[in-house]
Amino acid sequence: MFVRRQRIKKKVFEDIILNSKAVYGSCLYIKYKGNSLPYPRFAVVVPKKVERSALKRNAIKRKLRAIILKNEKAIPKSLDVVFFTKNTNKECFEDDILNIVKKLHFY
Repeated sequence: MFVRRQRIKKKVFEDIILNSKAVYGSCLYIKYKGNSLPYPRFAVVVPKKVERSALKRNAIKRKLRAIILKNEKAIPKSLDVVFFTKNTNKECFEDDILNIVKKLHFY
């Protein structure tokens, strides 16, 4: 679970969805926007289209959050980042996050 200061609030979330840039990977993609804080904030979305069962969606979210927190130092500071999954292949999440973060450093 993200600590409270690392979570994106609903109003900010909606703003990121509407007015942000995106980077795509093979099994997930992110939408991101700069913020004025000295740390990044995160949100994770697993659509029903990817997994119908809420139990399995929550398990995917937990796995993805753990991977994000493990690799948090690689993510640039002062960003709000929303992670969207494209499929349920949990094995490719970590590699995909690292590849996307590398792309983020160029933006």
